[in-house]
Amino acid sequence: MKSTPGIFGSLAQYPDETNATVKRLSASRRNQLRFFTAKHSNLKKWMALISHPVSTATQNDAITELVTPVIAFAGHLTSPVAGIDLSTANPTEVVHAAYKKWGVACFARLSGNFSVAILDPVLPGFVIARDAAGTQPIFYSCAKYCIFGSSAIEVLQASGMPAIANPRALYRYLNDGSVSGEKETLFDGVYELPAAHYLEAIIGCPPRILPLPANPNAEPCNVAVSFDQYSEELRWRLLETVKAQSLGRTTGVSLSGGIDSSSIMACLRSVTTPSEPLHAFCYVHGHSALPVEWNEYSWAKLMAAQAQATLHSVHLEASAIPSAISRVFEHQEFPFSSPVILAQAEVFRVAAENGMQAMLSGHGPDYLFGGGNSHIIVRAVHLLRRGRMSAAWSYLRGASQYAAVSPIRLLAAAIRQTIPMRTLQGRFSAGPAWACKSWFLRHGTMRSEKTNYLSTDLQSVILEQLHKSRLPSGLQWEGRNAQAYGLDNRLPFLVEPILSLAARLPIEYLVSNTGQTRHLLRHALRGLVPDSILDRPHPVGFAVPVLPWLHEQRPWVESHLRELESLPFYQNASTSVVWDRLQGNDASAWKTAYCTWRWITLLEWAKTYNVTFK
Repeated sequence: MKSTPGIFGSLAQYPDETNATVKRLSASRRNQLRFFTAKHSNLKKWMALISHPVSTATQNDAITELVTPVIAFAGHLTSPVAGIDLSTANPTEVVHAAYKKWGVACFARLSGNFSVAILDPVLPGFVIARDAAGTQPIFYSCAKYCIFGSSAIEVLQASGMPAIANPRALYRYLNDGSVSGEKETLFDGVYELPAAHYLEAIIGCPPRILPLPANPNAEPCNVAVSFDQYSEELRWRLLETVKAQSLGRTTGVSLSGGIDSSSIMACLRSVTTPSEPLHAFCYVHGHSALPVEWNEYSWAKLMAAQAQATLHSVHLEASAIPSAISRVFEHQEFPFSSPVILAQAEVFRVAAENGMQAMLSGHGPDYLFGGGNSHIIVRAVHLLRRGRMSAAWSYLRGASQYAAVSPIRLLAAAIRQTIPMRTLQGRFSAGPAWACKSWFLRHGTMRSEKTNYLSTDLQSVILEQLHKSRLPSGLQWEGRNAQAYGLDNRLPFLVEPILSLAARLPIEYLVSNTGQTRHLLRHALRGLVPDSILDRPHPVGFAVPVLPWLHEQRPWVESHLRELESLPFYQNASTSVVWDRLQGNDASAWKTAYCTWRWITLLEWAKTYNVTFK
């Protein structure tokens, strides 16, 4: 496996602290570091480290006096920065020029999937930023002095702290499967920089986390634009982004056959010459126990044929699960809530074996363009609050085919959320399945205030979901899987111009008056993506045999269930009772299956990184 280290840096007042940090790092990382110091009349001597390309003629351990900002950049930019006249495509040089001209205001002007660290002698210290969608992670620790990086494990090791699980993050993971989207990570003392924010670390001052400044070039939200105009703009911006993200790289597509990934495949063909070979990679479960409609391969074949792309089918058998989990935890830094991550890793492995350098993924439209059931319900709430019960019922009848839920259930959900309220998840909350409540109560993690998605402002809901839902965790898992095989994972929908466009859309452009989800996106893609794909009400995506795999690996699963009894917060019935709950093929059995996977990967994570739960 390959590894892309990403960004790393530290800032300390004393050289001894910096030297201790370096000793804790891997040899490959040490070879990438540059040491900087500077004179400052009001401060004691200080030293900084930053990952930076170093020529063979330069000694890595030489200490340089800092006189101009030094940039560490991870990811890519997709468009030139207005006001910066540079012919170079080097993002580091672009960021350097933009920072020199606008300071931290430059971050909002950058478009792409990126994170960046700038060591500035004027501060003196760092500013470290993530893009608007948070596609490239940044972790940090300020326990003794500031250490930050793209890898949570590297930050933990460099800090010298032991691997202890954070109880609040542990509770969150067991409850909803997320490992990202909040400040606290599963490693106590290691924090995640929020998306669309930057960290300011200055010698002699406490660190500050601030939101990215607004983009001065963004279109105002109150300008009247027609549906067709927005459709044309979305189509053009998506084509331009795919073109930029595939330029100069052998690029493949993770293709499930759904609308989102098919749109990326179609755009890639549109921005390349007809003779250029294209490759798509699709996981196929091929399991007889799963419903036939869960197999997306026929849809992926249809899209690949239209794009004249070679379609590579990827498989993962139950017998390979134990070794696959061990292999995946060589690069995954957190547990994962579904074995779909194992299938995804296989997709990237096959892509790398076939010569791909970058992969395009369709993440984002589920949230940005009103693709989820929560968006359907928010629009219904909007109608109910205006007293339009008849219109709401008619709307939900049409929406039910896109939600795969009956209109009665949708209406019930909308009514529950019509009156704003905040719920206190506390002693009366069921909490995570199989978790010992008393353990979490002792650690103060059972009572947390939670706001339901009930605003009639759908844009506020989307922004919250973009940064706080399961999407940030999914991006993190996928990014680590891609890096393991030396691939650059790129996300065309999650760049600033498309985020900005989505934020301007009226509610009826996201979910139509007849309940159609992704309303504008479907319209924008007509003529690029086959109508039969665009008209699918409820695509499945990469479906995996979550429940059947457990039955086929029963001895391995039972061994893990016995091991779980050693965890101080695990409280469950006997192994035989678990298997009783896994019988059948109903919703209850599948819910138990997902819960089982969540606990198994938590156990594997704890063993891999020697995590304790004190």
